[in-house]
Formats: sequence, C-alpha cells, structure tokens
Amino acid sequence: MTQKDYDIIIIGSGIGGTASGALLQNAGFDTLILERLPEVGGACSSYRKEGFLIDKAVHFFSGGMKSRFGKILRKTGLAKKDGDGNLVSDYLEFVAPLYPSIKFKGKQGFTEMGASKFMSGKKKNKKPKKDEKIDDDNETFSTEKTGFSKKEKQEYLMVIANMLSMSRRKKKKLEESKTDLKSWVNSLTDNKKVHDFVAVMCGTFFTIPPRMAIASEYIICLQETVGLNDTGYPKGGCVAIPNAFIGALEHHGGEIKVNKKVDKIIVEDGVATGVEADDENIYADIIISNADIRKTVNQLVGPKHFDKEYIETVNNLIPSYSAITFKFALEKPIKEIGDKPVIQLTQTEITNLKTFKPEPGEKIPKTPGYLMPVLSNMDPSLAPKGKQLIIVGTSVPPLKRVSNWKKWMDAYYDDIIEFFPKLETYAQFVDRTTPKDIIYYTGKASGAVEGTALTPDQSGKYRISSELPIKNLFCVGDTAGTDTHGVGTQLAADSAIKLAKIIQNKYK
Repeated sequence: MTQKDYDIIIIGSGIGGTASGALLQNAGFDTLILERLPEVGGACSSYRKEGFLIDKAVHFFSGGMKSRFGKILRKTGLAKKDGDGNLVSDYLEFVAPLYPSIKFKGKQGFTEMGASKFMSGKKKNKKPKKDEKIDDDNETFSTEKTGFSKKEKQEYLMVIANMLSMSRRKKKKLEESKTDLKSWVNSLTDNKKVHDFVAVMCGTFFTIPPRMAIASEYIICLQETVGLNDTGYPKGGCVAIPNAFIGALEHHGGEIKVNKKVDKIIVEDGVATGVEADDENIYADIIISNADIRKTVNQLVGPKHFDKEYIETVNNLIPSYSAITFKFALEKPIKEIGDKPVIQLTQTEITNLKTFKPEPGEKIPKTPGYLMPVLSNMDPSLAPKGKQLIIVGTSVPPLKRVSNWKKWMDAYYDDIIEFFPKLETYAQFVDRTTPKDIIYYTGKASGAVEGTALTPDQSGKYRISSELPIKNLFCVGDTAGTDTHGVGTQLAADSAIKLAKIIQNKYK
C-alpha cells in the first residue's frame, strides 16, 4: 500500500465539503480539501464586480447561528454563547431573525400571509391549533394585498397550522407512506390559490413542485424554520459560511488547495487510497467526495468498480429542477421596497409567460414565483454607498429540456419587471445565471439545485447513503446522506455532521 499523505482528502469546497473538513480536522484527522475552482463555496460563493459583492446563486437562509452552521462552529471551538445565551463567533455573523414579505403582482403593498402569527419568537413557541383563524381585516393578510377571499385565507392558514402542529408520529407515517406534498394538501383542500401558494413555498425550499416533493420532509423543514426563528443572511455574503468552516479547518491545522482539479479517485483492490489531481497522486486513508454522487461514481471512480445494481441505483436518482437568477446592481434604492430584507414575488394568477415565443410544439412555461433577497438591506457592505443589490431567482426545468436559455431568460426578466419596473430603470448592470453556470460552479451535470431531489423515494430513511460500496470512500453534501434533513445548505450541513459521526465511529 502506498504511504499516505493525509488521513482524509475531501474533493470540493461546498458546504458539505468544508463543514465535514472542519469537523473531521477538529476530531484529529489530518485533512486536505481540494477545490478545482479559484474560489471556494460551490453554489454558496460570491464574486466582486464594480464595487458590489454578489452571490452566485439566490440565497436566504432558513437558519443562522441557531442552526447547523452554529452547531458546526461550536463543535470546532469557534463559537460560544454570549451573556444573553446567544451563540456567537468571530468567524461568522448572521443578520437574524429576518422575515420575508410577499408581493402579489398587481397588488399594492406587501403581505406576510399571516406568517407573523406562527413565528415562534413572536408567539413564545405557542403551537398553532389546526382550526386557528385570522381576522379578515388583518393587514398582514388582507384581500386587497393578496387577492385571497376570506374562505381562501382560512383554508390556507388551516393547511399551515396542520403542518406546524403535526406530531413526530404523524410525520413518520407520512414518510413511510411516501405521501407527496400535493396529495397531502389536497386531503385538506382543493382550493387552487392555496395549492398555488404552497407550490411557490415548495419551490423555494426544494426546487421541485409539490407533486414531486415528499410531504413529511417539507413539514419537517417548515417546523424547523419556524421553531428556530432564525432565518437570515450572513454578513459578507453567502461565501462567509464556507469561509468560516475553512477557518475552522485551518485553525486546527487542516489545509485547502484551490485551483486543484481532481481527475480521478484511486481505487486499489477495492479500497479508495487517494486521488489524481493535476498529474499528481495524493494518498489518504479516507476519501470524501463533495461532488455529485453520480459524478463520483461514474467519472471520478468509474463504473467498473461497482456492481450493476448500485450503478443503476445511482443513475436513477432524480435531481431537483435547476434555477435562473438575475443580479440587479442598482444605481439607487427602490423606495417601495424600503428596508425589507427579502421578498417573495407571487403571481396573483398563474398564466403563460407573456413574452415567451415558443418553437413549434414547444410548451409555454407558466409564470412562477420568485425569491428576491435585497442583499444590501441585509448587509449594506455588499453594495457601494447609496446603491442597492437585489437578486431574483426561480426554478426552471432541467438543462436537457431547454436549448435556448436566452429566450427563457428574456421572458422571465420581462415578468419580473412587471413586479418592480424600477429594477430596469435603476439598473447599473444586470448579471444573469442559467443552469449552465450552475454546472460550472457545482459540477452537477443537469444544473440541479439539489443533486438528489427530496422526493418520496429519496428522503429521510430512503435517501441514498453517504457510504459508498468501496472501502474508505464516502460522499457528502446535498446528493447523499441517509436521514439527513434541511433546506438547501442546511441539508448539505446535516450531511456533513452525520458523515463526520460515521467516520469518527468507524475509524477512531
């Protein structure tokens, strides 16, 4: 056996890779992270342009220091509780809690859709009742601002209250029955407006429609988000999160190398022993891939090292939809937005995209909901003084179903401008990203947001394991990890926490 250079090599510096690296280095494993790009973070990265610091993807985090992020920094000794009992760190600071506003197209003002009624910080962790009602005149959920009738409001709030009050036993039954979110909501109401708004929420959480999403996982994530009351955004942009984990890695003696592309995982006699990176072989006892599990199996290792059944299992995994984003760097702030941190742009009525010109036989996409973080409201340092930075994103079909992204982007752009025309009027520049960009900075072949979508067959105890059927080879991140949970980056962080436990139990 070739002499090792490290205890652990991690391929990729996304949330899963950097978090597992921090935890395992802290546990005493000599760890090296290899990143093929010049910058760290994968989809959770940022770039500078004309004085703006811009996230590559659209982000608003379901949890800050109270979430898995704080847990990881505390485990690695880089966070502690202050005099008020709040977890704080010199390496990562969140602006939280922040609450989203909802803007319905064509309606005046903003609404909360009754969200403040359920936020634990405002209601002292009071569990909502299934039949809890809200006044029709409540300004956070008025008919004038939403277009919802009184009956539609009551049905919507009844659905949310059922989610937030659901017991662990009932969630487990939903998981075991593999009930999708659309079917579960339909068991409570067939109201189209309620279903449409749940679809917007599901798209924001999981980047798939409710008919694809598992109900139990969505409910788990919603309960966690509301219970923590810690939604927010990190100072310094989204890249501050992987940078904090890298800080923990290096604090304990670990190492990261950027511009170091791994071409192959070395397997000798059924054991992963190292990697080939830029014509250099580097050896370790344990190899962890933060790349997509399909890429890990089919390209980095190669199918010949796995049995046919496992290859079929991996190749049949369903990814989530992809996403597009528009990064609006504005010459001055939009007054109507005020100090709002994040806005959910919601259609009053779902219709065909107006300006989309289909080819013969091509379906016209529907008008979607959009997530719109106003980044400079959350962290003024992300934009030059007196200017504003806004990102707008939405889910779109996988790459293979679209040939002309410019046509799609132009139609979505026109739809977004209908919500806030001054996004166009005040623009200093607008950067756009398509699934092709996601492929570049994450390496996921389809441009998926979640490498393994949270479907009934791929969630909770049914999610594919982080342990691959090759000795000493593991996967981490949003594509693998049995019994991992969370929205987006929280899912990747949970995968890292649970994989670190597996490795410590196995090798220490």
